[in-house]
Amino acid sequence: MIISKTPYRISFFGGGSDYKNWYSEFPGEVISSTINKYIYISLNILPKFYNHKYRLVYSTTENKDNINMIKLSPVKKIFKEFNVKGPLEMHYQGDLPSRSGMGSSSSFVVGLLNILNV
Repeated sequence: MIISKTPYRISFFGGGSDYKNWYSEFPGEVISSTINKYIYISLNILPKFYNHKYRLVYSTTENKDNINMIKLSPVKKIFKEFNVKGPLEMHYQGDLPSRSGMGSSSSFVVGLLNILNV
């Protein structure tokens, strides 16, 4: 099992500048920082007795046989980019609730990329 610990991010201004439809029209700068609250992502080999190839546990649970069936877009894109082969189980746990405005989506992406770069 591999576990990633990534701090939440707070943007003071420049939010949205990581989205192409925003930065294409509104160039700018970002100032952000982190706090002492974290998200944790774990990856583990999924035991063979499961009937699916990928198990993702976050605010919901996805059991999928194919990367293209994964609903969580960042995971689908990152797994494709890294050519991730199952069977694999990923768990997401955060110190703060989802949709808190604390940059959890970017922290999630950074944590998952860090795990796959090990």
